[in-house]
Amino acid sequence: MWHYKFKACVKIVLFVNILIIITFMLATITNLFNNTTRKSTSSNEAVPKISETIDTSTSGRDLIMRQFELKRDKDEREIYFGNINSDKEKYQEIINNASSVTFKQISFMPIPEERTYNDVVFKHVHTNLQQKLVHLDLKGAPPKLKYLTSLLKDLQKAGATGLLIEYEDMFPYENNLEVIRAGNAYNKIELQTFLEVAKSYDFEVIPLVQTFGHLEYVLKLKEFRYLREIDSFPDSICPSRNRSLEVIADIIDQIITFHSKIMDLKWIHLGCDEVYHINRCSKCQHRNMTTRQLFVNHVTEIVTYVKMRHPHLTPLIWDDMLRGFQPLELKKSGLGNIVEPVVWIYTSSIKALVPNRVWYLYTKVFSGIWIASAFKGASGATNVLPKLKKNYENHLAWLNFAKNYQVAGTYQQYNFKGIVLTGWSRYEHFSVLCEVLPVSIPSLFLNLLLINAVLSRKNEISTNIHKYVFEQWLDGMSCFHKKGTFHKNKNNNFNYLNEMEDILHTCNFKGNQLYADLKTLIPLEDNAQNFHLVNSYRNNGYLFYNVRHDSINEYHNKDTVEKAIKYNTDLKTLMHRIKSHMEEFFDDSTVNEFIEYKIEPLVQIFERVINASNHVQNIRVWKKRPFA
Repeated sequence: MWHYKFKACVKIVLFVNILIIITFMLATITNLFNNTTRKSTSSNEAVPKISETIDTSTSGRDLIMRQFELKRDKDEREIYFGNINSDKEKYQEIINNASSVTFKQISFMPIPEERTYNDVVFKHVHTNLQQKLVHLDLKGAPPKLKYLTSLLKDLQKAGATGLLIEYEDMFPYENNLEVIRAGNAYNKIELQTFLEVAKSYDFEVIPLVQTFGHLEYVLKLKEFRYLREIDSFPDSICPSRNRSLEVIADIIDQIITFHSKIMDLKWIHLGCDEVYHINRCSKCQHRNMTTRQLFVNHVTEIVTYVKMRHPHLTPLIWDDMLRGFQPLELKKSGLGNIVEPVVWIYTSSIKALVPNRVWYLYTKVFSGIWIASAFKGASGATNVLPKLKKNYENHLAWLNFAKNYQVAGTYQQYNFKGIVLTGWSRYEHFSVLCEVLPVSIPSLFLNLLLINAVLSRKNEISTNIHKYVFEQWLDGMSCFHKKGTFHKNKNNNFNYLNEMEDILHTCNFKGNQLYADLKTLIPLEDNAQNFHLVNSYRNNGYLFYNVRHDSINEYHNKDTVEKAIKYNTDLKTLMHRIKSHMEEFFDDSTVNEFIEYKIEPLVQIFERVINASNHVQNIRVWKKRPFA
């Protein structure tokens, strides 16, 4: 009897399995059909559309309406927008013809339509890290354009595909914006020539325009003081003032118009990093929006304007203000449809600073993601030479991550659109100069070579790749005396690069003499600081007290004074060399700034001792106590 029951059970199990297989096959066929339909639909869209859907359930202007005025150069036609849902055809016509339209007033905040995760996953069809962009941070210290032009050919050979140019106050602004133009800004003719040469090397050029934080170069001026979020801090603009959007739009238009006459732009970077002060003024708080809602609202309005005027451009933003968003919050923000984030990390701890949950969220929300490393300007606000080992390990960590990161929930390698090799000149507008470009060229070329060596190989990153990169790097700088000295290190910690920092000035690259000067400056700076610390509470404290009262025995301060004279002489000699070599790359104001903040304070330490000694050395009759 039992065998009949067994056969019945077997038949039931087989029947259930067949049903499962049929259900799975039907689901797979349906999925493939949906994906095919979605792809064919998206391929017919010439320009990505900003959503026509607007949430009008809330109370009017505070949540979804902002007004701003924009002036047309020739034709003063005015176009007014009311409720977009009531006039979708007119709105879509404007979007499709945005390049030829100028408008007077916009009153909406579009909320992009919903997308499924699969829409994002299958859009990544480009080569991983196709774009390798070199960041030129020009704020307050522009290298001479003749020097920058001379770098372009070698940058192309090393694998760079374009430039991310952050002008700040160095752009030749005109008309109402002329006031923000620095006294040593580039002139139009020189800048045009440089960009034409960049175009001849097929470089993509992406202008970077800060549109929220890091706007000190605008907001520090009395003409724009009223646009600050907090009056005492000129870094962040108030997103709730009509004039804020007008000023930003004018900056964007002048820069894009200038570049578009020379080359076809594909991207514009809108900054939006480190917005330290947001939702603090009464106007912002009156809108009853959270800090993140204000951030999204402002970014959306800027992007909307860019797409209206320049529909061919894809806006990029730095990602740090997005890292704290909750998944549903970021997805519903609509930013995934209108911007591409650039994730910046300047250490080797990629996932420690941007954890898996953030990467998962980014890959689900955004149709394109960029990454950013640092070849200079991320090792200390007053650092003078790049940290080769630190920067190399930063790039290596990024490459390991980019090469192995898979699209969430699949085994498909995620294709990042590009990498930006940032090279900061200042930590922010008011900071002093850190590593200057000429002495950072070896770091830049080393990491460009690493990127291209890794991307050209399908296999894992190995010691052989590093050996190849180092040899190519040394050949490029004619460092033949060091070629072949790389040896495998058990810990793979690249201490070889620390050794190279000591002899890099003997290699052949523009800036090697300045590198040698700054390498000499470092121990002299240490001498000055140690001299000051050691002597402030012993010999020097004793010396200056007694100098004030003409009561001193020069014999006890003889060694201190002799050291001060020697160090001071060395510093002044070096100061003249540095000034001479910097003048090859920078204008006088930049050179003088570096001398003033980096060398003159050290000279003053020694001259104070020398002057005090000169004051008392001829005294032959001394006071009796008490001195007061």
